Amino acid sequence: MRDAWRRAFLGMPSESFLDIMRAYLGGLRTPYRKDELLTQLEAGLKRPETAEFVLSLVDDEDAAALGAIAILEGPPRAALLDFLEGERQDAEARILHLEERLLVFEDRSQRGAPVLRFTPALAESLLRRAC
Repeated sequence: MRDAWRRAFLGMPSESFLDIMRAYLGGLRTPYRKDELLTQLEAGLKRPETAEFVLSLVDDEDAAALGAIAILEGPPRAALLDFLEGERQDAEARILHLEERLLVFEDRSQRGAPVLRFTPALAESLLRRAC
């Protein structure tokens, strides 16, 4: 899953990738290498204090969406939206917010529709909170 996570980031348009890196790593030195920046991001996400902070921001609705991802074992976005029911716009916004906070990512490494998975560096902590 770690490789799929890295591929998801490395496959992003450069502008999107750099926006995320700046948001999470601060100022970037040039020249830069995407794989090195991604390694720095991953190391930061693995720190216990980062996991603790991330979990402190997970509310009940986030936990419900994360729990659904765990139960459905990496569902396509449409399946997760169906599972969550309720207001589709709210569920879509919730999923997008989880992606923006780097809690989940869209895994496009398999055939068929991309599936949502936990960010590997945070997966264990997220599973504890979601279930």
